[in-house]
Amino acid sequence: MSLGWIAIALMTMGVLGALFRRQMIMVSLNIDVALLGVALAILHGNQQWQHPWGDAIAFGLLALVLIHQLVMFILAQFLFEKLKTTQLGAWRNLRG
Repeated sequence: MSLGWIAIALMTMGVLGALFRRQMIMVSLNIDVALLGVALAILHGNQQWQHPWGDAIAFGLLALVLIHQLVMFILAQFLFEKLKTTQLGAWRNLRG
């Protein structure tokens, strides 16, 4: 299996996993798996074409994944402290 197919599999698993989850943490992880697949695909394509911006874009996506994980950790911690759950439907209860 080539690196390109692994990237496509990661993107597919991430998107499909995010569609069928209700827990905020799991949706977040699946979106990050999809972003890692995109970064891997860019790195793989950049090895063949040697585009000067390819590595910068891929590492920018990896930095975005790290920032996204930190933000989701803080949001999940806040939601769990406030409502004792990480279900996405619980956001509606924060208004009242």
